[in-house]
Amino acid sequence: MNLFYFFKVARRKLPLACLLLCVVLFLGGCQTEEPPLSKGAQDLKKEMLQEMDKITQRVVEPVSKKNWKALRPILKISYEEMEQGGKLVPTRIMVLDRKGISRAIYPPLKKARWDFSSYNQIREAYDNKMNVGLRGYLRGGKVYGFFVPLIQNSKVIGGVSMGFSSNEIEERWKISEDEFLSIDFN
Repeated sequence: MNLFYFFKVARRKLPLACLLLCVVLFLGGCQTEEPPLSKGAQDLKKEMLQEMDKITQRVVEPVSKKNWKALRPILKISYEEMEQGGKLVPTRIMVLDRKGISRAIYPPLKKARWDFSSYNQIREAYDNKMNVGLRGYLRGGKVYGFFVPLIQNSKVIGGVSMGFSSNEIEERWKISEDEFLSIDFN
């Protein structure tokens, strides 16, 4: 008699138990495996976003009007403000047009134009309207970048990049290459 009662109860409760098990497995599988950012990475992200916000607000109008000559003085002011603040000082600030061609660089370089039109990360940032952290190599040295597309009326009109030496990121901010590239700047 006990065995009959057990099967009767099990048949009624089995669908509920299966549903509960599926919910637990689904919710448990949705958790992120990524470790939290270090304090240095959190601070760097905050500083980069704040400084980039100031720059993009200043350059969006000249870029929308293709007034490229107005950009260098704006970048100079932004750069000097970052130097005075002393927290985050990029090696370079660069403004790109919608095609990925540099239109202004501060501090200036001998080479006036840089073509980033074939860089997948820049293309993806434009296409997805997303900020990205970048790593590249320039003159044999590793550099890090933070790139933000300029958006006006839901259209990408250009972009702004801040470049940093590997020493600035890895030694001063104590952030590894992998951690820098894992930062979600959006």
